[in-house]
Amino acid sequence: MLNNLPNLNELYYFIQVVQAGSFAKAANKLGVTSSALSQNVKSLEKSLDLRLLNRTTRSISPTNAGEKLLAQITPHFHAIVGGLNQL
Repeated sequence: MLNNLPNLNELYYFIQVVQAGSFAKAANKLGVTSSALSQNVKSLEKSLDLRLLNRTTRSISPTNAGEKLLAQITPHFHAIVGGLNQL
């Protein structure tokens, strides 16, 4: 059980990084720096006390925990966007 709720921006950034396949591509799409995205994902990992991404100099990939989190939260973010689009 979590003592503090994770930052929703950090969760959204995590989704975007995984879907883009890199911090640079996600940063370009979101209009932020790669460094800012990396810091946000690190902050999320720290708050959850889990490593979510495997990072190399050439690629990123979700860990098992990252895969599970991605599968759990992505549909909810899509539902929020869908709800907003219906307004």
